[in-house]
Amino acid sequence: MKNIVLLGGSNSVMVNGLQKVLKEYANVINLALGGTTSLQNLYELKREKNQEAIQNADLIITESVIIKLDNHNIRENLSLGIIFKNLQYLYATLYTFNRPVCILILPYRFKNYQIVINMHRFLANYYGLILLICKSTIKIVK
Repeated sequence: MKNIVLLGGSNSVMVNGLQKVLKEYANVINLALGGTTSLQNLYELKREKNQEAIQNADLIITESVIIKLDNHNIRENLSLGIIFKNLQYLYATLYTFNRPVCILILPYRFKNYQIVINMHRFLANYYGLILLICKSTIKIVK
């Protein structure tokens, strides 16, 4: 069975969300924490207790955008420059693990959403990571 490390926010934490589908096909190590930005993902990648799971991962998935836009527009008025710098740190760290990485961009139409998506696009291309941009809401049907 394949090993997947899952990073992200609330969409990765929800029991009936992304992790549920992934668990049908792989062993999922969920390092996600809802309501957090890419700095939390970076923290999880650096934690000593997570190193074995990361080194044994066949794929690392990180879902993003929604909380970054909330922090930019609503919660903290986080600047686009800081968001970009934090994403750079995250993507550079993901690159060093020499594992396949998939960045899942979930839809969230809010002020400056296209700018943040373009940040992800630029960095994914720069570091050679896989970028999946969902154009509409994903509905899990069983």
